[in-house]
Amino acid sequence: MKLSVAPCVAFCSSLAVFCLLFSACENSEKTLAASYQSEARSNLRAIYVLQETCYSERSTYCGTFELLNFNPPGMNRYAYFLPGDRIPAEKGGPYQLPDTVKPRVNEKGYQVVAVGNIDSDPGLDVWTVDETESLQNVINDVEK
Repeated sequence: MKLSVAPCVAFCSSLAVFCLLFSACENSEKTLAASYQSEARSNLRAIYVLQETCYSERSTYCGTFELLNFNPPGMNRYAYFLPGDRIPAEKGGPYQLPDTVKPRVNEKGYQVVAVGNIDSDPGLDVWTVDETESLQNVINDVEK
């Protein structure tokens, strides 16, 4: 009895194609999620500039987004937090602050927090900016 290898070769070829497509989709999701992080970076940089302007005009940092005159453009994927104030995400959410990261505004400085979920897992992506212009991705949803 002769065994044909053709069905086995076809199956293995199909399996290889599936694995390549799965890998490409996974990498594509990470690439897309990383591009979404640019929203948090650019908006937090804008908030930094607005806070510096607020401080130069009032000798204090602004405690609300209204005082900062900040409203993110477009359909934001991140929620933005100051103590007692927030701008909700328009895509996804609602997002809550993680226990480990807190916004602050006082006479010495501030920390603004951005929180979003930019991929298909339940983990959050969290960014901060402060008075030293330190922009940090404190919880990276892309690298999990």
